[in-house]
Amino acid sequence: MNVTFVNNQAPYFFEPLENVQLAINDTVVVKLPEIIDTDSSLAFIKRIQVFPIASFLVLYNTKQKSGSYITLKPTKSSHSGTYLCIIYLLDVSVTPRQSAFQFEFQVLKSI
Repeated sequence: MNVTFVNNQAPYFFEPLENVQLAINDTVVVKLPEIIDTDSSLAFIKRIQVFPIASFLVLYNTKQKSGSYITLKPTKSSHSGTYLCIIYLLDVSVTPRQSAFQFEFQVLKSI
């Protein structure tokens, strides 16, 4: 008897990602929503891209379906601006599926 598993859908976040606004010298922790995979596959954050590059962003717990978070801690005036953050999710399967989700964060100059 052969058993075939079908991977019909890419993983996704349980809730939409929200945009973030912060100021220089603030620290903001962005808790990422739970990752859902309807095929019951193992799913995780494969990678994250930020445009322009943000050296003050740190991502934690990428290999778990829940409990992942991003810490933003801009410390220089050159960090001010608007950034696009794209998070890629991947499931582990014979036919893996990937999805991408994005949010923006804006770093304001200190007053």
